[in-house]
Amino acid sequence: MDGAGKSATFDKKIVKQLEFYFSDTNLPHDKFLLQKLEEDEGWVTIDCLLSFPRFKSIVIDIIENALKTEGSGLLEFDETKTKLHRTKPPPEFNDEYNMEAKEKTIFCEGFPETTTLDDLEGFFEGKGKCVKICMRRLFDEKRSFKGSVFAEFETKEDANAFVAMKDLKYKENELTYMLKDDYFKSKKKKYGENKDKNAVGTDINKDKNEEVDYPKGRVLHFNGVGGQSTREEIREIFNIDNYQVKWVTFNTGEKEGFIRYDNDAEKAMKALMEKNNNKVMIRDVETTLRLVQGDEEKDYWIKAKEDMAKVKNKGKYSRGHMKRGRNNSMQKRDEPPAKQAKSNT
Repeated sequence: MDGAGKSATFDKKIVKQLEFYFSDTNLPHDKFLLQKLEEDEGWVTIDCLLSFPRFKSIVIDIIENALKTEGSGLLEFDETKTKLHRTKPPPEFNDEYNMEAKEKTIFCEGFPETTTLDDLEGFFEGKGKCVKICMRRLFDEKRSFKGSVFAEFETKEDANAFVAMKDLKYKENELTYMLKDDYFKSKKKKYGENKDKNAVGTDINKDKNEEVDYPKGRVLHFNGVGGQSTREEIREIFNIDNYQVKWVTFNTGEKEGFIRYDNDAEKAMKALMEKNNNKVMIRDVETTLRLVQGDEEKDYWIKAKEDMAKVKNKGKYSRGHMKRGRNNSMQKRDEPPAKQAKSNT
């Protein structure tokens, strides 16, 4: 591909990513972007967009040129070329909207752990108009890819057409795929069978793919930690005014972790940034903050519940162990004096 061809492909990717951020699919779940749009009557600055992970290496001129070259039926600049907004109002985000989105979404697994978002976009291209790909990840330090995705299509017909395809593969890997609703039904049925078989119904044994009830918008992720910082230090930094830290997920020596607040984490982040002149430092290292949302937020709460269950079970064991220890000590003290004397010689 020549230089012009590469440039055109790059411009297309830029516009596609921009339109995704403002799309009916993503915008309802992007609290940060919604807040920015609300603050400026529907506009958001390009500088703000350049802080997003997939745009951090991009400059304003590249975005302007991409939109000028490729065009967009969804976005347009203001007169100063420093802001963008949607050319049409977003839909009403209600229960009906969520139900329709679910009907247009499929589950697909069997991808290698090394698969990237660009790889997935290439795979779904030409198989209906895929508007959103959610890579499902493990709750570990690296946020490793689980090998499965939820992919939302523009229409229910596209989603149904995808699952009707026969023997789909990714490279040499055979794929399993179905509608999202069917996936959750199968998981619910499997969980019910396992529950009856094992007579165990605790949260720790519940399949991680089940729907989980949890308070939304309470968790922040931080990345960038200096020295041998401790949880106590980080808690002190993130405690602010009316926003108190409920829990810190972090081990000394790591570079990132999670902060859980007892109320609105997004407002806490805003107050924290304002207090620190938009620069939060942990032992002389600037940390980046973001609100945890979507599947990542659900995974966080699943892991938190599992950890709490383990701590609770460990506590039961420790109390039982201490009780047995006390009983053993009493028995020794109740031994006849002669026997005690013999044992001390």
